[in-house]
Amino acid sequence: MNTTRIFLISLIAVTFFACEKDIDIDVPAGKQWLVVEGYINTVNRFYNYVVLSNSVDYFNPNLQGLPVSNATVTITEGEWRNNQYVWDRNTTVQLRELNFPGIPSNFRNGVYFDPRLITDSSNALIGRPQKDYLLEIVFAGKSYSAITRLLA
Repeated sequence: MNTTRIFLISLIAVTFFACEKDIDIDVPAGKQWLVVEGYINTVNRFYNYVVLSNSVDYFNPNLQGLPVSNATVTITEGEWRNNQYVWDRNTTVQLRELNFPGIPSNFRNGVYFDPRLITDSSNALIGRPQKDYLLEIVFAGKSYSAITRLLA
């Protein structure tokens, strides 16, 4: 019992009087990566869009990514049949950076919408339940793709 008490008192004393030293670690700037945020829904055509930006350095005080313009962004509807995706290329929509009056100009770069939202919004991209969607992006000579399914 006495040994246990001495051990606990020693442990507490070491904890309170432990050495402390500041260490500076030089973290090199990381490689920039393409950051993709994609939104597709079955309710509001204006909420179907893709945001492209470049990642920022860890120590960058500006936490917003750097917008990516001049990318080719397409969305194609399809479905899973016979253990493979079948894409309906007739549904392919090329998204573009648009000048919507309600969106401040400093938020327009890097945000891609269906251009039919301006010309014919009733025919703009809208998600459908139980359908799969292929997002394809070409930027700076590289291709990226992703697939998602909208559930019921």
